[in-house]
Amino acid sequence: MRNFRIRRTKPIFISKAAFINVTLLAGIAIFVALAVLTGRAVSDNIFKDTGVNASSEPSDTKIIVTQPTATPEQPKNTPPEETSTGGVIKIEAKDYYFVQFGMFSNEDNAKTCADSIAALGGAGYIKNTDGKFYVFAMCYSNGNDAKTVVTNLKTQGYSTLLKCFSHNGMTMNISGSEESINKIETAYNGVIKATDEIEEIIYKFDKGEIDRIELKNQLRELLSLIESNKDTFSLFAEQHEISANAKTLCEAYYSDISGLLKLESDIELKSRLKNTYITSVFELIEYLDNAVVG
Repeated sequence: MRNFRIRRTKPIFISKAAFINVTLLAGIAIFVALAVLTGRAVSDNIFKDTGVNASSEPSDTKIIVTQPTATPEQPKNTPPEETSTGGVIKIEAKDYYFVQFGMFSNEDNAKTCADSIAALGGAGYIKNTDGKFYVFAMCYSNGNDAKTVVTNLKTQGYSTLLKCFSHNGMTMNISGSEESINKIETAYNGVIKATDEIEEIIYKFDKGEIDRIELKNQLRELLSLIESNKDTFSLFAEQHEISANAKTLCEAYYSDISGLLKLESDIELKSRLKNTYITSVFELIEYLDNAVVG
């Protein structure tokens, strides 16, 4: 996965003594962060880091995918094109908000902090950007939810930051049969839905609305959705690089979520779920950032 640039208004330097305090505070603070997931209004002193933009493409970029008519030379699994038509598939731009517990120049220190967060059910996700190690506890698709968490932590004296990573989405002009266009559109919608579903499952599990058994049932349903998306992209993978990369994205989702089914500890499940969600968000951003037509 490529690195993403992170803008910060003030550098954070952690001494050994301060690091110990950070890890202890993180342990306390994560309880608050995990318990609060609401859309309540918060103060305006938490701001979105608008300088961070994961996609280098302008928001109105057009990605044109031409679906050729099937010929004997094409692979057998290539969907036939009986009647050529056209359509537009659009993925809307989206922001994702991350609760950051620290930035470290030493990977071991970052791992210690991340482990303390994971031990209490937080993501403990480490992102290496230009030799700096950022530790995230959770990611939210709703800015108000993330701001509420950070605001509550600030009122208690804990130094956490809110980071925003974004993608600008993309627009694809598709030519091919109506059936093929519908399949591709459904698959792309499924990729976005799969990412959103992980966050919803996290919410329900943290709130005690579902137990471990129901959680795994919902994960299995999610795997079926992802597998269906992957199968659709596989049909077009040899024709378009954008479809081949989407197939790879689905395979990564499938592998990460499958691993969750083997876990039996609720705390480990909570931590790994959040870690998987953050991973899927960054993978989605990277895919859209690098979407090209083959």
